[in-house]
Amino acid sequence: MGAFSHLKCAAASDIGRKRKNNEDSFGVFPEAGFFCVADGMGGGDDGEVASAATVRAIEDFTASHPQPDNAGYSAERYADGICRALVVTSGWIYDRTQEKHLKGCGSTFVGVCFDPTRPAEALALHAGDSRLYRIRGRSIQRITRDHSAAELIGAKDEDDINPMFRGMILRAVGIQPVVDVERTPVQVKFGDKLVICSDGLYRMVPEKKIVSILRAAETPDDAVKTLIDAANEAGGIDNVTAVLVEVGELPQPLPVAELKIETSEEPTRETLTAEPKTCETGDPVTRDTDTGSGAIFGEVGVAKPDEPESPGQDGSKDPEKKPESAPSIWTRILGWFASRKKKD
Repeated sequence: MGAFSHLKCAAASDIGRKRKNNEDSFGVFPEAGFFCVADGMGGGDDGEVASAATVRAIEDFTASHPQPDNAGYSAERYADGICRALVVTSGWIYDRTQEKHLKGCGSTFVGVCFDPTRPAEALALHAGDSRLYRIRGRSIQRITRDHSAAELIGAKDEDDINPMFRGMILRAVGIQPVVDVERTPVQVKFGDKLVICSDGLYRMVPEKKIVSILRAAETPDDAVKTLIDAANEAGGIDNVTAVLVEVGELPQPLPVAELKIETSEEPTRETLTAEPKTCETGDPVTRDTDTGSGAIFGEVGVAKPDEPESPGQDGSKDPEKKPESAPSIWTRILGWFASRKKKD
């Protein structure tokens, strides 16, 4: 894996116990130092199309921008290209939704980009409620914050807000012509484990149990399989997808190479709807053959209600400190419903 030979990875997905179709996709691109999960929304095959198109756009970008020999692209610059691909994909999904007279179609996205020029740093990219966790020793830290109604008003449990707002996603690929991808820097060191997952995992498996599973597992593949099994044993009410990246001894930093991103390289409609390509992933990628998963995509499903237009939020560079801002109209509306529920 060249600049990223210190990373070990595994990925798996499962349809769960309740869903009838598969709407998640995951991407594992170790040669590029990029790993991601996309959680489709929309029902039928529309969520599957949205999540697959989202991951396919990343596949095409990483394939067309391989890391150079004896140098590397900074995570920030590489993320510029990833985000541009996601913006184009968001427009394509949005246009497709309008053409088919649908509502609520799109895909969450969460990914982590490792930096060969600064091996102790990585960059999380996300939109929606799929998450990135960092496990260090016996502690676990959620790196990303959900772009959801519950998170917006500070509710610890969705049961604390009005039912009409439960499961509401405020930012995702495809629900608007342009998606605002939040970036969060992540410090990494030897022994860290990063878990990228859809809500089908963290809603079923408590954080403490995630830590215990990872600490007990002998290999990344064993860890991911056990996480999926734990979600299903807890009820499996949603589809579940997980990507695990284990950080080995950090390599020496590489010189920074210039990354040129041409507009003509953006994904096209034909690219996004093409059959998935086979991708050489280095470490094994776990797939569940019973769910129809194929190529590099673990296609399982998550059904969510229709989304409203995204009010937009400014991302934070520090996962420990989130920016303070004046309450938006969504904050006031959701807060009002939450207070009424408590009074009732």
